[in-house]
Amino acid sequence: MSTRPDEIPVKVERVTVEQDKSVSKPSFLRHFVRNVETATDLQSLLVESQLAKQKMEQSGCFKSVDVAIDTTEAYDGSGSATGYQVVYDVKEKKLSISAGGDLSPESMTPEGGVKIGIPNVFGYGEKIQMSFGKDIDTNRGEEAPKNLFPNVSINLNYPLKYDKTSIDGDFTSTNRDKPWSNLREESMIGKLGVTHKFNDNLSGTLSVNARQMNLSALTKKDVPVTILEQFGYSKRECLTASVNYDTSANYIRKVVPSNGFRVKFDGDVFKSGYKAFADLAFYQPLSTGVTGVFTASGGYLSTKSGKSQISDRFFIGGNNNIRGFEMNSHGPRETGCALGGDASCQVGVHIYSSLELLGQVFKGISQQLLSPNAAIHAFAVAGNVGDISSVLQGNHYAYCYGVGVAISLFQGIPLNLETNILGTSQHKLPKFQAGFSIAI
Repeated sequence: MSTRPDEIPVKVERVTVEQDKSVSKPSFLRHFVRNVETATDLQSLLVESQLAKQKMEQSGCFKSVDVAIDTTEAYDGSGSATGYQVVYDVKEKKLSISAGGDLSPESMTPEGGVKIGIPNVFGYGEKIQMSFGKDIDTNRGEEAPKNLFPNVSINLNYPLKYDKTSIDGDFTSTNRDKPWSNLREESMIGKLGVTHKFNDNLSGTLSVNARQMNLSALTKKDVPVTILEQFGYSKRECLTASVNYDTSANYIRKVVPSNGFRVKFDGDVFKSGYKAFADLAFYQPLSTGVTGVFTASGGYLSTKSGKSQISDRFFIGGNNNIRGFEMNSHGPRETGCALGGDASCQVGVHIYSSLELLGQVFKGISQQLLSPNAAIHAFAVAGNVGDISSVLQGNHYAYCYGVGVAISLFQGIPLNLETNILGTSQHKLPKFQAGFSIAI
């Protein structure tokens, strides 16, 4: 009789999920374990049972998931010689509370706060999450009054077909200071959309958005007349489409994927115009433990009147993003205020070298910490914002290059601790800068 797992026949006679709180509905649980019942050999049974366990853990609905595999004959004496049973023991979440820091993807401003989540509200995988945060901004200037209002976000996710289609609703209220433009921005945004996962690599979202915003001066310093005209309350409704194709997502315990690429496209259509943005990253193994990454992104904003809202314009970098090109200040300026641009372009080349060799030298726990969750990161990035002609012609691009250490916080989210040399056309001599950034 063969001892190879793929040649040992099995018949899955029972798959059981034992719950401690009985929150999840049977149909929701069956979604995770349905492929386990199709296993015909021991190897496929082991693989499918572990994949089901991983899906449960990644759903965010369970505190812990344990799995046990046994023969039904040994368990109760009634099964066949090749009969197996799989038992999952799950502990369900009713409430999750966490405190920590985050980074605003729009302004790259550090934000600290509290997140309260209610996973699996009705037992079918629905999620409600509320977050209360406050910008941690150390570059506001002495004249800027303190912003006492927190940022509030409420998100509802309702799966129509779990892992395939879901309805997402969002309400966000933010109070954000933008010292690079001497602005204070208060906004409320409502969003309702449908997200569909076409396959393991391709997903898309279609949503409607409504925004009410109030712009005011952050300090008593001068503000350009073109921006002053936008002060006060304004409203905007738009239709948003987003497409994401990613072949690099399936990797474990690495700072960056060793191969594959990702492309993301976002487009907004509103009454007075449209806005489009595309982002690309290509990962290529160069040698053992060394990965090269090429990144490129670009966007364009068009309005019927030719005058765009400053909050819709493009900026590159951010407050504590060391590739921030001086805190969102690159590009057109007037009276000391950054104006952003209706077009943007940014390209970069990165090399990540795993610290696996150091891990092998130190052994023990150091090996687990250093390899492969950390890497030396070297990069060179160039970018520009402005009108479309200046961006396409390559005028006044800012650049930076440097080296640092990247540490994998979670899959796909590296924390980069780096120092770099930052140069722009406005400076004859490059400037040194150090700090951190999250993701590429």
